[in-house]
Amino acid sequence: MARTDHDERQDRHPGPPATPSRRPGRGWVASAIAVFGELLITAGLILALFVVYSLWWTNVLADREAKKQGDQVRKHWSQRGPGGLDTKSGIGFLHVPSMHNGEVLVKKGTGTETLNDGVAGYYTRPVKSAMPWDKKGNFSLAAHRDGHGAKFHNIDKVHDGDAVVFETRDTWYVYKVYATLPETSKYNVDVLNAVPKESGRKQPGRYITLSTCTPVYTSRHRYIVWGELERTEKVDADRTPPRNCAEPLGTAPGLSPSDGSDGLRTGPGAAPEQEEAPGTLLRMPGASPCHCCASRSRSGRRRCRRPRLRCRSLRCPARRP
Repeated sequence: MARTDHDERQDRHPGPPATPSRRPGRGWVASAIAVFGELLITAGLILALFVVYSLWWTNVLADREAKKQGDQVRKHWSQRGPGGLDTKSGIGFLHVPSMHNGEVLVKKGTGTETLNDGVAGYYTRPVKSAMPWDKKGNFSLAAHRDGHGAKFHNIDKVHDGDAVVFETRDTWYVYKVYATLPETSKYNVDVLNAVPKESGRKQPGRYITLSTCTPVYTSRHRYIVWGELERTEKVDADRTPPRNCAEPLGTAPGLSPSDGSDGLRTGPGAAPEQEEAPGTLLRMPGASPCHCCASRSRSGRRRCRRPRLRCRSLRCPARRP
């Protein structure tokens, strides 16, 4: 068959190629899946930022606020003349060396608005707390375990025999831990009673109770620590921490009090000294502590002011050259 002019023009300018047929609805499904995936990624980032905010940034903000309030309380103390107890802005500071959390300002109430400032609060309800200076009763406290300062985060590090110290303007109240309850219902208010019978005590006394949430990062249950007042000490002009009232320190390797030594390693081989944070309360079983400083060496031994062992703390006012 002869080719015509029309055929030749089609060969020079071929028409558009045929497009493959698409399955109906496939483009819409793919777009929906892509959008859903992007939403999941965005939600994951938001949740991650929320976790960072809850567990880190709230601690930063709470620590700043707690320090600010604590400085105000100490400034107010310094401006007071002789007289009765003043509880303005806070009643004092809690020191629990085995928690490694420094000093904790204690204020009235256990509501969220109070505890979120990075402080501990004493109960006003459902069971009203006694005060440390009361002749009998239970000084019951609560604080956050995670976020907002997390002042009781290391409550599980507190064991029987550890010291819990409460500081007011004029007095140190030194308690000794005698019982713990790792888990109980958050509705169990009997642990706050004036005589906490679940701790094993049956007679009235001067007790302290620390409570916080457990397990970590949840608020399903409560962790309880009980202590009993051992003694009180007057606060001196330098606010020297009480003697024998901090975390137990072991004896140096190869030494023990039974071999005639005091459990301190001296001379060659002794670890270099390292200053302890100011205000830390220390205890050295079997050795009298230094009453003018709070220094401790890296090995955990205590530098005591004794006839043959002078205090080596650079902050110590009694340090000899």
